[in-house]
Amino acid sequence: MTGTDLHPGWVLRDLDLLDPPLRPRVIQLRTNLPRRGASEIAEHLRLAIDAAFAGDQHAAAACIARAESLCERVADNTRARLGPPPPSRKARTIIRRGIAGHIRKPSRDGQVFVATDGSADRGGFTGWAYLATSGQWGCQAGEYRSSGFDRRGGVNGNSAALITELRAVHLALTTIPGQVTILADSIPALRLLKAWQNGNVDQMPVAYSLRPRASGATPTLVKLADLVAERSSQITYTHVKGHAGHVLNEAADALAKIARRWLCSSEKPGRDAMTARAADFAAAFLATWHQTTGVTDAGFG
Repeated sequence: MTGTDLHPGWVLRDLDLLDPPLRPRVIQLRTNLPRRGASEIAEHLRLAIDAAFAGDQHAAAACIARAESLCERVADNTRARLGPPPPSRKARTIIRRGIAGHIRKPSRDGQVFVATDGSADRGGFTGWAYLATSGQWGCQAGEYRSSGFDRRGGVNGNSAALITELRAVHLALTTIPGQVTILADSIPALRLLKAWQNGNVDQMPVAYSLRPRASGATPTLVKLADLVAERSSQITYTHVKGHAGHVLNEAADALAKIARRWLCSSEKPGRDAMTARAADFAAAFLATWHQTTGVTDAGFG
């Protein structure tokens, strides 16, 4: 078996054998297949398909997880060997401004669920994203080496994950009007959102700077707090467990990571190419969600 075995149609042809939450993970692996270790990764995916054919979805999930782990290990080894590539100024500019799209598929029963998530690494790079069941999606990234980043606390002290999660909510709410249900895996973020909804807009993450930005703009989370208070009757919140196979949460997490990686990528894709690649990814997750029973309401108190 060669490294090209993931690219022909057998992966997509047999994808329906897998449970819906597993399918986007296979598509992501197929899209990001590294040269080194490709044959071994392909073998794990072949075993996953065989297990699914035999009716053992648990074994299929385990094989996919091994393929993902191997893919990450290969990527880490490659980065360690080659060192960080020079980032593309073009890609950095595009993803800092953000990319977005609208997949033309109606929301189930008219109710709009919006999954949000953020991603941060120890290099100071962060990404955030959302995906809505009404078809809208968006992602953005930023670099915060000069904003309190340190190895112990990350960006802005201990608030890196919280700030990126809330930035994702801001990105979503400035795009999607009307009644929405925000799905988030961060309980601290949900607590702040509920506080803002109740009018306590002065509460902010620890170490978040309230000073006007270099451009003179109001800090994003200050704008978000006012927006949440203003739309308090239109927004509900639900906590979902992160990295537990929830399709929409996995989609937002993946898009946030894509945005973060583009920020320091050596690739030089244009806006159209970046948008098309992210849109394909979002569409795969959304199609999977529409094939399932949807979101289980595990409300947030």
